[in-house]
Amino acid sequence: MKIEILAGDDCFNAIDNNDFIYSWQVLAQQSEYFTLNQEYNFAASWYHAYRKQYNPIIVIAYDDQEKNMVGIMPLALNYDNSELTHAGDGQAEYDGWICQPRYEYEFIIAALIQINNTLSIKQWNWTWLPPKHDHAWIKSKRLKEAGIYLHLDYFESPLYKLSDRARLDKIKKNKSIKSKINRLNRIGELKIERITESERASVLMERIIKQSNFRNCALYNKMPFMRDHFRRDWYLKKIAMPNNNEHFTVLWQGDNLLACNFGSCSNNTVMIGTFTYDPLQGGNSPGKIFIIKLIEYLMDEGYDY
Repeated sequence: MKIEILAGDDCFNAIDNNDFIYSWQVLAQQSEYFTLNQEYNFAASWYHAYRKQYNPIIVIAYDDQEKNMVGIMPLALNYDNSELTHAGDGQAEYDGWICQPRYEYEFIIAALIQINNTLSIKQWNWTWLPPKHDHAWIKSKRLKEAGIYLHLDYFESPLYKLSDRARLDKIKKNKSIKSKINRLNRIGELKIERITESERASVLMERIIKQSNFRNCALYNKMPFMRDHFRRDWYLKKIAMPNNNEHFTVLWQGDNLLACNFGSCSNNTVMIGTFTYDPLQGGNSPGKIFIIKLIEYLMDEGYDY
């Protein structure tokens, strides 16, 4: 196995190369884990949107003949503090890599050693690894011999199993929930719509930004889109990518954008991304009602989680 680390302009040249893109996409299909945040569309759009703030770094593994890509880890260095992070810093639900199953154990060990030798990082904090990930590599003696020490914490994955219709029916029978749904419907009919066109997404984005900033300011004293000037551009780049895996759904109340989720999806799973709702309807729990309507919609669409 050969490990190669690309940085800066070499990364941008690679992610704009059709052969490299194809190899990355094929690799994603061979992985056994939930890899949305490491797939090409997610990482490439993020690199382009955040190129003024992060220096892209891509770790690649090739097979013994050095012909086929067998592993890839999309990373970045923050220009402000020189910290190493995964592509999607602070916005990726899961951090990790994509690899052919038979190279999995060897790739992560060799990649970490090469990263440590090349970039000389002192500390690197990941967020979450994908659920059901094999962690056997953490105990590798080679890592300790290379001066790499790891600590892993375990948490339950926040998954909602959509086949559990009885659970949803129980929620919908709650008198308070039924009352709020009826109250909202009297003002305007509630209807879920999935947005797939980038032009339409761009038009709705300004309303979503206002809702997101208002909600987060009220709850957490933070305004995500005001603090992060590249965020809007990244979301629009993602949905404009060919064969994108964005899952952008809006709950309409008549003509009013009551709530939305601008997330991503795999074949059977939808992830929550930027989640907003109309603050003027806060007394009617629009966020909770949207989740109920979204679950119903995803059940009908055939998603599992």
